[in-house]
Amino acid sequence: MGVPTPFVLHVTPVDGVIVMQYLDGLALSELASKASLSELLFRRRGDNLDIFVMEEVFMVDFGLASSASGVEQIGEDLYVLEMALKSAHHVRSRELFESVLSGYGERLGPTFPLVLKKFKEISKRGRYVKRVS
Repeated sequence: MGVPTPFVLHVTPVDGVIVMQYLDGLALSELASKASLSELLFRRRGDNLDIFVMEEVFMVDFGLASSASGVEQIGEDLYVLEMALKSAHHVRSRELFESVLSGYGERLGPTFPLVLKKFKEISKRGRYVKRVS
């Protein structure tokens, strides 16, 4: 499918074990903390959100992988990503997320305003809204 991944060396489905090639390098969370925005490029490629630096990036965890095609699904994905950035990179979360939105805007073109509207709607839903006592 054109997505760089480590080689899978062994799988034991009954035990839930996957043995993969070791990849030496920074995890995405480390990279987002250390690299400047000029070094990071957030963009949407196909159905994957990729984060590139001047090196090759390997996808390791496909736990949330899906073919997001509807406005609702993409809006939900953006909300989850925004929350993850706020949690892991609080100081830089706004600038990192703005970069993500810019990449989505370029990729989605005229559909992007609908996605952005849906994202804002999802952010206001009851289960997502912060409660203040």
